[in-house]
Amino acid sequence: MRVIATLITKQSFFLFSQREIRRVQDLKGKRIAISNFASSTDSSARAALKHHGLDAMRDVTLMAMGDTDVRFQALVSGAIEAAILTPPYTVMAEQKGFNNLVWLGDILGDVPSNGLSTTVRKLKENPDQVQRMLRASVRSMIYTREHKQDALPILMKEFPGMERNTLAGTLDFYLTAMSPDGRISESVIHQVINEQRELLNVRNEVSLNQVADFGPLQRVVKELNLGK
Repeated sequence: MRVIATLITKQSFFLFSQREIRRVQDLKGKRIAISNFASSTDSSARAALKHHGLDAMRDVTLMAMGDTDVRFQALVSGAIEAAILTPPYTVMAEQKGFNNLVWLGDILGDVPSNGLSTTVRKLKENPDQVQRMLRASVRSMIYTREHKQDALPILMKEFPGMERNTLAGTLDFYLTAMSPDGRISESVIHQVINEQRELLNVRNEVSLNQVADFGPLQRVVKELNLGK
């Protein structure tokens, strides 16, 4: 497998809490919902706590509760004091009066959290399809960024059960977090590689070309005249 583009360059994780909890430090002794241990929600919760002087192992209780909707409902029911949430549940949480304590994007900076990948075989045997997929993806990101007013009705059609204000807030976030053209710096990718090596106890060095191939994306960027 190879990563071929980055769609979201900022973490989409937020730490929300009950109304009476207004600071991360106030979570000491409280319960925080994540999806699973050793997941990105787990590492995000630990990063948020550490940034504000708390130790996840000592000061709080992390609870693995699965999908975001389950964590959101646990927050609504009062079963937990805080949860890691992603849009659109972040918008829904704000509408219900819960407190947005931390956006991980403010703490971690650029961290690719969504993108496109394919197999080495696909890259070799069907490069034209890869190119078309990348071209369509980059053009859609450009269109969404430049025509926000037209993108919202499309979202409303795709998610008919969701309120307009919720979708509008979700769109606002992803416009902030979205890559301009699918590219991200090599230094960020190396940082992610090294974090995963440490997590999985991989001692061997892992080069960029072992996990990513941005050649097709570079050709699309040049074709669309997007510059540097």
